[in-house]
Amino acid sequence: MQIILLKDVKGFGKKGEIKTATNGFAMNFLFKQGLAISATSNAVSNLKSIKAKVAEVNNKKQEQAEKLIKALNNKAVEIEAKASEKGTLFKAVSAKEIVEAVKTQLKIQISENSVKLTEPLKDVGAHTVTIELLNYKTNLNINIKSNA
Repeated sequence: MQIILLKDVKGFGKKGEIKTATNGFAMNFLFKQGLAISATSNAVSNLKSIKAKVAEVNNKKQEQAEKLIKALNNKAVEIEAKASEKGTLFKAVSAKEIVEAVKTQLKIQISENSVKLTEPLKDVGAHTVTIELLNYKTNLNINIKSNA
């Protein structure tokens, strides 16, 4: 029996796949648990159209990510923070502060999850952080200045 999986089934297949299952397994387990539906011609055509829409949305997201990465490539932002006389910050600069600086200074909106800090930024001076969107990466220069 041909079925379309509605959810991932461990050891059998992933969501959206068309699989062949025995009648008993399909009727007694997959259908009753809401894990699959019968692969009728209507259901298969609906699945194909949904996959095409998802692929189109993913392509748009990829294009947007590529544009943002190109816009951020080797740009610099300045952040002011309270620091001691030795240049050590009282509080490390967070990804949230970096996102705000990019938004106000470069007029580019990114999420906190896209900022990859390898170590906390706790010193005054120039730092480099990685910005990662989908499969694209770029470096962003952060210049931290003391405001105290």
